Amino acid sequence: MSEVQEAYSAILKSLKTSPRGLTITDISKKIRKGRNYTAKYLDVLHAEGKVEARQVGSAKVY
Repeated sequence: MSEVQEAYSAILKSLKTSPRGLTITDISKKIRKGRNYTAKYLDVLHAEGKVEARQVGSAKVY
C-alpha cells in the first residue's frame, strides 16, 4: 500500500470513530502527522466526495 493510500485510510478510519466530526488539528494528532499533511489529503478526500466539511467559527469540521 502506498503512502497516499495509507494516509487516506488512516484519515477515514479516524473520522468514522467520531460521528460529530473532527478538526484538522484533531485528525493530525490522531494519525500522528503534521497539520499541513493532513489538510492536503483532507482537501483531496473532500473533492472526491468521500468526506463532508462544515465551517464552525474559523475551523473546518470534517
